[in-house]
Amino acid sequence: MSLMKQEDWDAYNAALDEWQQDAFQQKIIWVKNNGIIDPNGEGPGSSKTQIEIKGLIQSNYFRSWPVTSTNAAGEIDKQSILFYLNINYLITNGWANAQDRQFKFDPGYDRFIVNGLEYKALGESQAGQANDKPIFVFVILKREETNTGETKYG
Repeated sequence: MSLMKQEDWDAYNAALDEWQQDAFQQKIIWVKNNGIIDPNGEGPGSSKTQIEIKGLIQSNYFRSWPVTSTNAAGEIDKQSILFYLNINYLITNGWANAQDRQFKFDPGYDRFIVNGLEYKALGESQAGQANDKPIFVFVILKREETNTGETKYG
């Protein structure tokens, strides 16, 4: 026996959509890769588009996923963040599939710029279940190193 009727779930989903319009205001630049260079290194190569999207940033303060890597010098803390996105917002802008509610990005080639720092996606997961569908998706982002070989921690 379900305690909530479909209209209750619809109201819940609408309330979270409305809350997202207020809370999910962190501007992130999605550097979307538009193509991959062919294996022989021939052809026009890849191009990138910068898209401004809005979401909610959460630091990994609970250490809910591993953020360290080991090299000859020891362990390096790559301090990652979560980037929450509303799936309806993504669908409205053509950045998610309406059928499976999946964010259409390429974790291998796309990058995200948050507060001037570049991040790479390490994974994603749907979240915020409302009856039969997820409401949000979060992307785990790992800070990238700069071209100088230094890592920004600020």
